[in-house]
Amino acid sequence: MFRRLNKVFYHQTVNTAEIENYISRQLGYDYNLVFNQYLRTTDIPTLEFYFSKSHDSVFYRYTQYVDGFGLPLVLKDEHARLRIVPGREWKYSKILKADATLVAPTADFSLIVSSTEAQQPPT
Repeated sequence: MFRRLNKVFYHQTVNTAEIENYISRQLGYDYNLVFNQYLRTTDIPTLEFYFSKSHDSVFYRYTQYVDGFGLPLVLKDEHARLRIVPGREWKYSKILKADATLVAPTADFSLIVSSTEAQQPPT
């Protein structure tokens, strides 16, 4: 990606919006809200989560983020893979026992991860 950026914008004066739009077009995903979150605020999104009592579901949401921020997360290791798209409201995903290790405060994220006490599950 950086080589293409260098080639396309070689010896040009560009602004942030041009770079952001180029990256979004090239990657096929609108990163506008991601750029707003990480370049224009000092808040680090917090991924809050908790497990159902039976541990067959994980509930999750983001806090401390710009309106509309909904960066999808793909959590994976050599044994499991889980894709979630947290938002402002609690969401949930059914999980297998192996998936539970993917959602943990010790996991390596570029955001804050916080386990929270069981709350009312979303309807």
